[in-house]
Formats: sequence, structure tokens, C-alpha cells
Amino acid sequence: MPDVEREIVTDTQEDSTFEFVRGLQNTNTRRKTEPDLGKFNDYLTKNDEHRNPEKIPVYDLEMHLARFVMNAKEASGEDYESDTFKSIQGSVNRYLAEKKLNINIITDKEFKHSCDVLLSKRKLLRQLGKGNREKRADPLTLEEIDILYEKNLLGTGIL
Repeated sequence: MPDVEREIVTDTQEDSTFEFVRGLQNTNTRRKTEPDLGKFNDYLTKNDEHRNPEKIPVYDLEMHLARFVMNAKEASGEDYESDTFKSIQGSVNRYLAEKKLNINIITDKEFKHSCDVLLSKRKLLRQLGKGNREKRADPLTLEEIDILYEKNLLGTGIL
């Protein structure tokens, strides 16, 4: 059996592999992760936590996540929409994975409390009308459809 030479991986080469993967990630995902992480980091700083998220012990990180979900507001003072917190959770999880932490704040049992707080907050916000679906267009009524037909705005296309 022939000897197979193993490539010695240097720090520079390892970094380049991560850059390669990062370069092929969806640009929208990358563009979303940075501001989401910024919101969480701003919250940490305002609450006298000056460590980066990857340096915070698991229990403390979970409590910060839970408190962030309970208390964070938009710059205007308004509540975030319900799905915003889920998005931020995903962004923080992605960031921690990029930092090579072997934790998942979405599925690990150590983060159950913060996930429960997230579910409760999303439910509360939807009850208060802050669900993302409020921007969805209402369906047309039969009367409105009839008016569109009468004005030749529907059904006038040539096939």
C-alpha cells in the first residue's frame, strides 16, 4: 500500500478553509447575522456583560438570552415582532458555531429555559398583534372580485 502524504495544516490554511465556507454562505444570511448579533451584544453591554458571547459560561449565556428575549425592544421602544427573536436566536447560534463552540442554543437541554422564554414571548407578542403576519394582505371578498370583473380589471387577459 503506497504511503499517502498528509498535508500539514497551518493556522493560515485552516483560516482559509473557514473563509472559503463563509464566502459561499448565503449573503442574506451573513447580512442578517451581523445586525442580529449586534443587538444581542448591545444588550449584553447595557447589562454590564463585556465578554464576547463565546466567552460567557453556558449557564450565564442562557440567562442572558432569556433576559434579552424578555426585555429587548427596538430603538424606538416598541416591541420586536414575534419572529425577530427567533431570527436573533438563529444568528447567535450561527455565530457560536463559527467560533467552534460545541453548543447549540436552539436544541441543547442547557438552553431549554431560554427557549421556553422565547416561545412564551413570541406567543405574547402574537396575542398583542405583533406577529409578522399582520403585514399580510387580506384576501379579496366575493364582492370585491365582482367589482374587479365589472371594471374589466380581472379576466381581460388574452390567453
